[in-house]
Amino acid sequence: MTIPWQDRLIPEPNSGCWLWEGSVDGSGYGMVNRKGKILKVHRLAWEASNGPILGDLWVLHRCDVPACCNPAHLFLGTPLDNTRDMIAKGRFKGGSWLNAQKTHCPKGHEYTERNTMTFNGMRSCRQCMNERAARYYKRKRS
Repeated sequence: MTIPWQDRLIPEPNSGCWLWEGSVDGSGYGMVNRKGKILKVHRLAWEASNGPILGDLWVLHRCDVPACCNPAHLFLGTPLDNTRDMIAKGRFKGGSWLNAQKTHCPKGHEYTERNTMTFNGMRSCRQCMNERAARYYKRKRS
């Protein structure tokens, strides 16, 4: 017997979120398995309330709670809309933020003040640059 997905929602009185209490993916979004297909619960909630999702639109969260399935907290948008929403809310953790978290270059040298060169906002490992220059010089001399 399959429990209806709506019976697995718990209202959260302070935020108004309807929190999914079942299985979630690695990002915290609720999922159900229907006839061998994995479906996202927030998409089911949108469709139950508003009808089919047309085109390649995503269901986005106003509340930024992946497990929330309250249709009042959901809206449709493109991947670009999602990125703009993340940036506007300070949740974007990609690109330069990820690189800024790195403490060592790809070859394993530590990014220290002395070993780091910055050009156009990008870091370079001074030790790697010196090694590369030495190889180039040696190759040209032979």
